[in-house]
Amino acid sequence: MIYPARIITLSLGLVLTTSLAIGVNLDDAVKEKDSLDKAAEAPFGSVGLIKIVTDSSISYGTGTFIGFGNDSAWVLTAGHVLRTYNKESSFTVGDKSWSFGTFWTSGTYDLGVIQIKGIKAGDLKPATFWSTALPIANKLEDRIVGTGIGFGRSGTGTNPGTANDRKKRAYTNTIDAYNLKRYNGDGSVGQEFTGYMTDFDDSKASGNALDVTDTPNWNMKNQTSSRSLTTLEGNGDSGDSGGPFFVQRGAQWTIAGVFSGTLKRDGYGSLGHYEAMDADTTKNFITKHTGITAVPEPGSFAVLGLGLLALRRRASA
Repeated sequence: MIYPARIITLSLGLVLTTSLAIGVNLDDAVKEKDSLDKAAEAPFGSVGLIKIVTDSSISYGTGTFIGFGNDSAWVLTAGHVLRTYNKESSFTVGDKSWSFGTFWTSGTYDLGVIQIKGIKAGDLKPATFWSTALPIANKLEDRIVGTGIGFGRSGTGTNPGTANDRKKRAYTNTIDAYNLKRYNGDGSVGQEFTGYMTDFDDSKASGNALDVTDTPNWNMKNQTSSRSLTTLEGNGDSGDSGGPFFVQRGAQWTIAGVFSGTLKRDGYGSLGHYEAMDADTTKNFITKHTGITAVPEPGSFAVLGLGLLALRRRASA
């Protein structure tokens, strides 16, 4: 089943992309080599390609090895990636592949966990996930920057989703909203999306998805987003499903969310939606099935804007 977001009322103006071709769309000025090199760095070595094989189809997603618990090894992904599979289904990191055991998906949030056969201690360094919500600063320049990882379909902000080579790519983006609400013209809530949102900016007001009311059915009341482009500014394309969104605290990289889909459009102006790890229901779901618990944040986020030194500032056009 697909659980892309918690939707109160479906209305015109919504595009939620959740196909299983994994993608990263980058700012037009970003060099693809920089994206590939970033994804290959050690903190992201636990991220791999999920291949789902059924009797009639093959589909792909992204997952992250989160460690051992309940006498098994476990991979975290988006719930809608998972479906009935046969013995050919696999989780691959580099030149190593491991087969599936069983999996569980959440009925409320777009999360899933997969039991992986054959991974031994030392094969992969597991990633960790947060136990508390990340703050969304009022000052745009103080907001937290994260790094997303995904495989396959890629492109640019103006020409998204043009290639599908399933290479491991990274992008960065600023977390601009948490538990975002879309309001109707009369001020009532039309839709509610759990977790984090990132806005794929092009530094222009017209591309700033949270600040612009482009239709009567898409009014983000009292929402703002930064127009400063990060070093690898980007967002997921038609999917990027299950890919982790890491944040850095000191030397520690930890999963803040799992990519669920995009809102409004692909490329510039898209909103990336991530199921957050902090909610009791999401943490309890993961721990119940895997025996793995979230890590507490190491101290408060008194200094926000993690990774802001990496920002590539541009004047608004």
